[in-house]
Amino acid sequence: EAGDTDRARALLESELKRTAVGERAELRVALARVTSLDDDVREASRRYEEALGEAAPGSRSEALAQEGLAATLFRLRERLVDAVELSEKAARTARALGAPELEAESLGTKALSEAALGRIEAVESCEAALSLQPACGDLPLLRQPRFGVTVVRFWHDDLTGAQRVFEEMSALAAERGDESSIPYLVVMLAQIDCALGRFSDAVGRAEAGESLAVQAGQRTLHGYVRAVRAVAEAHLGRIEEAERSGTQAFELAGRTGAVPIFAAWALGHLALARGDPVGALEQLAALLEHHEREGIREPGALPFAPDAIEALVDAGRLQEAAQALGSYEAAAERLERTRGVAAARRCRGLLHVAQGELEAAVHELEAAVELTSEAETPFERARSLMALGAALRRSKRRRDARARLEEALALFEGVGAALWVRRAQGELARISGRAATPGALTPAEQRVASLVAEGKTNREVAAALYLSERTVEGNLSHVFGKLGVRSRVQLARALASTKQEVLGSNTGDSPVSGVPLAP
Repeated sequence: EAGDTDRARALLESELKRTAVGERAELRVALARVTSLDDDVREASRRYEEALGEAAPGSRSEALAQEGLAATLFRLRERLVDAVELSEKAARTARALGAPELEAESLGTKALSEAALGRIEAVESCEAALSLQPACGDLPLLRQPRFGVTVVRFWHDDLTGAQRVFEEMSALAAERGDESSIPYLVVMLAQIDCALGRFSDAVGRAEAGESLAVQAGQRTLHGYVRAVRAVAEAHLGRIEEAERSGTQAFELAGRTGAVPIFAAWALGHLALARGDPVGALEQLAALLEHHEREGIREPGALPFAPDAIEALVDAGRLQEAAQALGSYEAAAERLERTRGVAAARRCRGLLHVAQGELEAAVHELEAAVELTSEAETPFERARSLMALGAALRRSKRRRDARARLEEALALFEGVGAALWVRRAQGELARISGRAATPGALTPAEQRVASLVAEGKTNREVAAALYLSERTVEGNLSHVFGKLGVRSRVQLARALASTKQEVLGSNTGDSPVSGVPLAP
């Protein structure tokens, strides 16, 4: 737990050889735990099974083995129903033995497995686990109940709340020298960065986490961090880097028995963004089938599913797309996951487009846009806007299509999603009729420019328009470039000199007309 897993494993294996058969259960549990931190999740699962076979019924060793096996099954995303049962048994035994820290750890594992299965009981398990947090101060942070509970919070769409807790835990882990927990906390923060559209931040976090995992000899976690880094690089459109990171993550997963969820998602997303749905499905189809087979229903635990469904639609495999979407959509609506429902609406809209049902497609895609937020999920909002713009173009609503596509383009540029920028530009180029004049402002840019011209800071503009500061910065950069100005003062002069009503008086097919270069 201090990070030197190779030495810990060697010491435990040596001690195991000197211990009598009937007294080895707890040593086997310790060896399994080290193995799970180190390099082989499947081997750890096997070792926990061995420990469970030797442990006395109702003993602490049995409870430790049950909880450990449940935890490895969760990490493997296999037999999660068994994981729930095992962790529940461990919690009952720990309660009977008066071991609150073990009970809390068991309840945390139970909550994670229940949450992945899409069971509403996970909320109750989280509350029960957190009630025991005060008894767990001496445990490594990764084994404390608030870690698992915070993962569930992330899945349940509390992105900023989960981010805050993980950052607090990371600082505490560094202060305590809890080296085995830090890389895992970092990788969770990188995942949240991706969900928030902060892909460059995610790459930076992942690089730091990867270095820590290598230093600690945690090969499984090294692969995990590398895979999340690949996801961020894929979203940024860094093709060579994403392919390299994804391939390396696959190699590490193959050597450790881990499930390469994020590596497959990274390479699949990269292919989808490049317009290769068949290549995307080579990565994502098996992943989708595995999670369906294992009964995993929580949308937050299926970040790759919308990409897989979109790839099925783009590849013309509409019946399969409808089946996969039905399962995902039903769970998202039943569990009231806003991000999941928004993604389902987008996929449903894309499916309607492929079936030639444009009116239904526009309805679904407008709902998807309404469910997303520029401030919290700008990338997902941009994808829904682009899909809506394309559907409106096919419906011959050119002016509406252009407005949606220009907003999508600005958001893609704001988060640095280079491949999606090109796709949005391609959709804009397909719109016939009068194109936007050079220097024209999109509706989103109009709103930002107006407030900046009033003297508001980027932070104040972001608060007023419910945007992220990053999005405001991106829009302002576009405004400066289009209007040929270099400062806020010049911007105010340019708007005043032409008496533009920046908040939207334009009624033509193009956005607000450009203004001459400011003096």
